[in-house]
Amino acid sequence: MLGPVLVLSRGVVFGGSACMLGPVLVLYRGVVFGGSVCMLGPVLVLYHRVVFCGSACVFGTVLVLSRGVVSGGSACMLGPVLVLYRGVVFGGSVCVFGLVLVLYRGVVFGGSVCMFGLVLVLYRGIVSGGSVCMLGPILVLYRGVVSGGSGCMVGPVLVLYRGVVSGGSVCMPGPVLVLSRGVVFGGSVCMLGPVLVLYYRVVFCGSACVFGPVLVLSRGVVSGGSACMLGPVLVLYRGVVFGGSVCVFGPVLVLYRGVVSGGSGCMPGPVLVLYRGVVSGGSGCMVGPVLVLYRGVVSGGSVCVFGPVLVLYRGVVFGGSGCVFGPVLVLYRGVVFGGSGCVLGPVLVLYRGVVSGGSGCMPGPVLVLYRGVVSGGSGCMVGPVLVLYRGVVSGGSVCMLGPVLVLYRGVVSGGSGCMVGPVLVLYRGVVSGGSVCMLGPVLVLYRGVVSGGSGCMVGPVLVLYRGVVSGGSGCVLGPVLVLYRGVVSGGSGCVPGPVLVLSRRVVSGGSGCMVGPVLVLYRGVVSGGSVCMPGPVLVLYRGVVSGGSGCMVGPVLVLYRGVV
Repeated sequence: MLGPVLVLSRGVVFGGSACMLGPVLVLYRGVVFGGSVCMLGPVLVLYHRVVFCGSACVFGTVLVLSRGVVSGGSACMLGPVLVLYRGVVFGGSVCVFGLVLVLYRGVVFGGSVCMFGLVLVLYRGIVSGGSVCMLGPILVLYRGVVSGGSGCMVGPVLVLYRGVVSGGSVCMPGPVLVLSRGVVFGGSVCMLGPVLVLYYRVVFCGSACVFGPVLVLSRGVVSGGSACMLGPVLVLYRGVVFGGSVCVFGPVLVLYRGVVSGGSGCMPGPVLVLYRGVVSGGSGCMVGPVLVLYRGVVSGGSVCVFGPVLVLYRGVVFGGSGCVFGPVLVLYRGVVFGGSGCVLGPVLVLYRGVVSGGSGCMPGPVLVLYRGVVSGGSGCMVGPVLVLYRGVVSGGSVCMLGPVLVLYRGVVSGGSGCMVGPVLVLYRGVVSGGSVCMLGPVLVLYRGVVSGGSGCMVGPVLVLYRGVVSGGSGCVLGPVLVLYRGVVSGGSGCVPGPVLVLSRRVVSGGSGCMVGPVLVLYRGVVSGGSVCMPGPVLVLYRGVVSGGSGCMVGPVLVLYRGVV
């Protein structure tokens, strides 16, 4: 059983060799024997007795509220650890994954503890890092000194104090917020998350790897070095920005009076440039929406722009070979040249001219509202595709990643297109699946027939019609909602996500892999087979459930009159 386990009784719980992944809530008057139970999730123990961990493996948040004593043993706890009592905590070799909140009057001995998650320490003592592995945001509020050691901290790091931080070789994936009057030395720190630096000194990046939005508000100068910053980059100051070889993933907002030099920086995210100068693209890779509002000229170069592209000006746009991922909104009086640009996102074109697709790659929703004609070409469109016009759509070999919304009176030919996202088809014609790969929720509302073929559907699948659904070997990632009067054949489909089946027929599991909460509401019988269902399992019916060798990850709630 992978998920939270809720036991409400007056007897005794024997763990056996059960594998329970999720929060474990035990409310009773007896005694808990750990055995070899593997519990992944928060552990809430409310009682007056004593807990013997044994070799139990506890993954998740651990909340202990009692008057006794906790012996760690070799337990492996993944999740936030909240200890509120008057006793003493002995770390031993405990492996704690998650939030660590220690509020007491005693002393914490780190030992070789492995803590994954947020670490919040509020006390008057001193923290000795040792070889602690802390994955998650680290919030330290005290008057002492922090020694990093070789700890691995994954998450946002918030340090509020008057001392000095020595990075060492700490690996901190998460947002880094430093508010102090001292100096920050990056060393070889690996910080994953947004980096907010508010101070009056100078930042030396070194070889730091920063994943997340980077917000720099100061009066000094920023030297990029070889830092790798994943996230939006917001620079508000009076100095100068040197790109270097910085790799910035996220929206880039530059508001100043200076000049931006792109260098070879890789900036995935929306790029917002508001100034009076000139933008030189260089070979930077910008992932996100690109908003350019100025009076100058944009030179595309070989820039790779991921996100929606909004261009509002009186000049001319040259596509070049830029790669634009996101919705493309072009409102101007000039002319659009498609070139070989790669546009990922929704494409909104509102004008009186003509659109030439060329070989552009447009992943995202495509909204075309005009009086002309749309030629698909071999473009790759990732996102929802909304076509509202009186003409005809030719699919060709277009690759459409995202929800596909087609509203017209014509006919849709699927071809070999790859559609990632929810697929909404509202028309009076017929849909031919072919070998289409549909990643996302699939919503089919019509009176025809759906042929699955070998399509790969990632996301929730909602089928509302009067026909018949043939599963084939499709791979459906996401919640599966089937509301109809027909019959569902599982085949060998892989269904990761919640599975909601509301019908009066019988469901055959096959060897499908269902990841997510499984909600079965019907009057038939469920045959488990070798199905692997990771997620909460909610079974509400009057029949019988045969478990087989299924692996269920998530909270398990069984409410019925039969037998499990």
